[in-house]
Parts: sequence; C-alpha cells; structure tokens
Amino acid sequence: MKKIILLILLIINSFCFAGESLNIKVPENLVDMYLYRNMEEGRYKGVYTDILKKVEKKSNHKLNYIFNEKNPDIALRIVDKTQYKDYNFIQMPINYRIAILVNNDGNIRKISDLQGLKIGYIENSRGIDEIEKKFSDLKFEKVLMKNRVDALESLRAGDLDGLILSNWIENNSVETKVRVIENILYNEQIAIKKDLKDVYKILEEELRNYKEEELREILDKNRIEFYKYVFKDIPNYKFIKEKYSEIKIGITKDKYLLPLFYKHNGKTKGILPQIMEDMEKILEIPFVITKDDDWDINGIIIENNDLKDKYTFTKPYYQNTIGIANRKLDSFAVDASDLDNEKIILIKDKDFNITLPKMINNPQIIYVETLQEGIEKLLNYEGNFLIFFSSMIEGTITNSFLENKIKVAGILNEEFSIGMGIRKEDEELGSIIRVLVESFSLDKTMVDTKANKNILFEKNYRLMAKIAVPTIIFIILLIILIIKSEKNRKKAERVSGTLIETFESIHQLDTEEAGDHSKRLALYAEFMAKQYGCSKKFITDIKRLTPFHDIGKIAISKSILNKPGKLTKEEFETVKKHTEIGLKLIKKLELGVMAENIIRLHHEKWNGEGYPLGLEENKIPLESRIVALADTYDNLRQDKVYRDGFTHAESVKIIIEESGKSFDPILVKIFEKNHRIFDEIFKKNNKAKYSIEEIFSKFKNK
Repeated sequence: MKKIILLILLIINSFCFAGESLNIKVPENLVDMYLYRNMEEGRYKGVYTDILKKVEKKSNHKLNYIFNEKNPDIALRIVDKTQYKDYNFIQMPINYRIAILVNNDGNIRKISDLQGLKIGYIENSRGIDEIEKKFSDLKFEKVLMKNRVDALESLRAGDLDGLILSNWIENNSVETKVRVIENILYNEQIAIKKDLKDVYKILEEELRNYKEEELREILDKNRIEFYKYVFKDIPNYKFIKEKYSEIKIGITKDKYLLPLFYKHNGKTKGILPQIMEDMEKILEIPFVITKDDDWDINGIIIENNDLKDKYTFTKPYYQNTIGIANRKLDSFAVDASDLDNEKIILIKDKDFNITLPKMINNPQIIYVETLQEGIEKLLNYEGNFLIFFSSMIEGTITNSFLENKIKVAGILNEEFSIGMGIRKEDEELGSIIRVLVESFSLDKTMVDTKANKNILFEKNYRLMAKIAVPTIIFIILLIILIIKSEKNRKKAERVSGTLIETFESIHQLDTEEAGDHSKRLALYAEFMAKQYGCSKKFITDIKRLTPFHDIGKIAISKSILNKPGKLTKEEFETVKKHTEIGLKLIKKLELGVMAENIIRLHHEKWNGEGYPLGLEENKIPLESRIVALADTYDNLRQDKVYRDGFTHAESVKIIIEESGKSFDPILVKIFEKNHRIFDEIFKKNNKAKYSIEEIFSKFKNK
C-alpha cells in the first residue's frame, strides 16, 4: 500500500512541479555523431543531447526533439540567423569549414566563374545549403555524389567543374590536382526563444564552464556510440571483425614524433594513439603499433599521386609545414631555392621524398632511417640541411636538448598533411577506416597538452642534475641582474622601440608606402584603447606593438605588393601568408601574446570572413580588432600605386558601412564619435617616407 501511495505522489509531483515541455528543432539532412536518432531506442542521441541534458535537469523543462519543427522553442545547429528573428543565439564549440574546389588545370579562378556549371556535393554532408545561401546569385547545376573519394576523382577527371566539401584539408600542396577558390568557416549555434531566459542562462553557463578534457570525453563517447550503431549491420564491419584478431598500425622507427606519438610512463600517447583508441572501441578489435613493414594500416602517410595504385588514403588528421633544419651557426634558409646544390638529409621512405627533390635543383640526397639519425648526421657535418615536418623537428631538438646546436632555419611555404593508408587489396578495411578517420579533426577533438608543447618529462636523474647545476647558477646571476633591472628595462624598451621602427621603415621603403604609417597606427590604436576603457598596461603595449602588424610583408615579393592593378587569386593568397610569416618572425623576439595577436589576426573580420583563421566577433582579440580598424582607415587615406587616397569623409563613410561586417560595432561607434581625431593624427604625421640614411640614423641616435 505504501508503495502505491509513493508512486501516486511521484506522478502528482511530476505533473505539478515539472516545467513545461520545450520543442527542439532537429535539422534535416544532417546526421552525424553530434545529433542522430537511434531507431532501436527511439530517441535522439549525440553530442548535443549530452550537453542539453544538464539544461533539462537544471531548468526542469522536458525537452522534446522534433524533426524539422516549424515553431521550435530551441533550434539546433543553426548557421543562418535571419530566419530566427525572435531568438537569442549561443555559439557552440563546434565549427567546420566549407571549401569549393576546382581542377588545378582549369581556367576557373573565382566563384563567379562557376555560373551555369556543374558543382558536386556529398550526400548528407554540410556545404550545399551554406553555399547557396551565401552566393544566392550563383546559379549552377547540382550533382549529388555518394562519397568524397568518388567526388574528387570526378573533379580531377573533369566530370565536375567544382566540388563542395566540408572540412577539406589539402593533402600535399605541391602535387595536388585541385585547389580551393573559396574557404568559409562556420560556427554552429543554438537558437533559443527570447522569452526562455532561464534556459539561455543555464546553457551559456554550462558551455562557459566546460573544460577541454570534458568536451573531449563527450566527443569520444559519442563517436564510439554513433559508429557502433551505424556500422553494426554493414557487411564490411562484420567481415573485418571476423578476419582480424588484431589490426597493426605501422609507424616510423623514430623514438617519438611529436605531436603524433610519444611514450610516457610506459604508455604510447599522442594524436595517433588517441585515434587508435577510439577505433579500437568501435571495431572491438585490438589496435597495435608496429615499426615493422608487416602492417595492416600505414598510420603516418602522405597522399601522393605516385602511391595511389598501391593505397587508398583516409582524410588527413594532421597538417604541418615542412621545416628546414641546420646547425645553429649556419645561415638561415628561407625557401627551396636556398637548397639548390646542397647536401639534403631526408627520412627514408617518407612519402614527400618523392616530391621534395622536384622542388630543388641538383640536390645531393642523403637518406636516413629516423629523424634522430638525421640530426646526428647534421651534427657530424654529413649533410647541410635536414628536411622534415617543422613540429617534429622542433620536438626532437627540444627533447634531445640540442637547442644550442641545431635550429629550424626556414619553413617551406608548402604544407603536407598526414593521414592513413590502407593497401588497395584490403578494400573492406579501407572503407571502414576512411569513414572513421573522417570524424577526427585536430582543432576540434585532439587535446594533448604535453604533445603539443613538444616537451616530454621523464625521470632521468643524471639529466636532472645536468640541468639543475646551470639552473642554480642562472638563478644567482638573475638575482644580480634584478638589482640593475630598472636601468636594463628602460634600455631594452629603447632597443625594442628602435627595432620596431626600423622594421616598419624598411617595410615602407620596400612597399613604397607614403608617410609615417607606423607612428600614425600606434597613435590611432592608443586613442581607441583609451576610449574603450582599457587598462594602462594594455594602452602602453598596443601603442608599442602595433607597428609590427605587417612585419611579415618583408617576405612577400615587392612585385606583388606594389602591383598597380588588382591582384589575382594566387597573388592574394600569397599576400595573406604575411600574417603567418610575421608570427614566426616575431615569436623569436618573445614580445608576448599581444604582439602575436596583432600580427596574426589583424585581418580577421567581425562577421568571420577574414583571415587566416576566420574568427568572428569576440573570438577576435580586442587588440586585433582595434588595429584592423586603425589600419584600414590609414590605408584608405594613403595614396597607393593603384589608386589615389580617399578623403577623410569618404574613409569615415566606408568604415561606418562596415560596422558589424569587418569591424566591431562598438569600436566603430567610438570611431564615428571621434573621427576628427583620426584626421588630425593623419595630417600631423604625414611626412615623407624614410630614406636609407634615416633608417640607420635611428640606431645611431638611440
């Protein structure tokens, strides 16, 4: 009797005190581990449902997931906000890129060239809707493709004029047969009705408090559950489980290749083992790393045209530039032409060895088995340069304590991507592994702080003693130096200021920019930071560091920077690289995060359509947003080789029109209110550009 009464009370309580039901819109044609309907259990599952469970619990609302609901309380996976006028939006930590690819040998250079032509897209994949909304004037013939492999083959064969792919990563920028003409970053958002303030507040707080490790656990859990559910009735899945008692992943003979793999406390860690761990749970077959040639999957391979008859390739799971290493006291190498007629050390059987010799004239190639062996040969003067992935060279140098003997002397502009390779004859295994690797994206799911820092800590007491003695000596010296710190600090600031001015002066000479651009930019930025209410330190730092913003342009060809006419797509892509080049240059000076943000991110736009990362709104650091507006104003006012400068009134109008597009609306309001100050700064600091004598006099006069 007591049990019956308790049950009745529970039912009454649920009716009386439960919050109202909320209808959640599930978008059509979008099924992945983030959100899907498990038909066996009759309910929706995935990353989104796990995140929203806490909302359901804390808000006491019951959440009803409804396919394509017309008037939802909450809508998931939103990209286009225009259809949700009475909603607030919360940005999710889930982003993706949509790329439009064309054949490298064709004549298509820009998106409008695809008018009336055939563009392929992948079934049940993001991209087609986003492109149609963004380029509404573009009319083209849509061609449905079953998978990425077939679609790329059709593009290369000329059966398609263009191809829309989500999260495209270029495999090999030297040998690729396709190129990107449009690459757009999207962030998924959740739309919540404005009257549901409690739900909005709870979800916003939950997302803000999530740690990277917690998010990764949710991603891993749902990846495993989703693919086990999807694969269970597929013949290839059953075939693999019957055929393999274990699956061997082949890697190089190196001790470690950070951040791909390394050993710590007897366990193999890194990006590749993380992927293997999830695949092992999905397939329910042990995955084993092997350094022998007897493998089922090549775990570290670069897609190459010469290897396509032997292997099928997965989507890349890691991408990195190619570094050029040499001895510490040797000269720097900026590009491939510096390697002509030199002794080059390459890792044997590494796939880009097929490609790199084509980029260098008359090289003498020395092959080695491992990266460690390559470094030894470099130290023994058996070769002049070692070429391999930049991060892996740096990781080996750091963990071998060779920073005083070897350096990364240059970076090749070309990037190579690492994926997995499966022998052509193992078709069943290949089809499954390709799908699984597709779900991994380094910037969203891979969290390995130790690997990405390129430093491994092991209990090596001899080494600890070796490090401890010079450390103690260093601390003693540091104490002595601190006594003189104030004098040294002022001197360092003067040297730093001189260096900044000199870099900018050289840049102005090289690009034929008129006027004291760097000084004006510093004054604009200082003024904007004050009006924004920034701290004194922030104001001082932004004034000091802003002139570094375009330092990377010293590595861009003068013929491109000073071109009288409009830049081609390829030329503009070259110019865009100045942000990353500048970042690499400035890191050596260790000027801090603000300097790096200004240099790398001052071409980002408020609406997410800038470069190099496609950040939007407050994800762009404040210092970068300030410099973006200031730099645009000053560039508009200047006379260029391809146009006359705009008037102050014209420049103000252009910047106001770009509020909420290119620029932070709050900063635009500050600018609009104080635009006459900008005009005064421009007029008072618009002297003739520096002469060579003036540049060198900067050093003499300090």
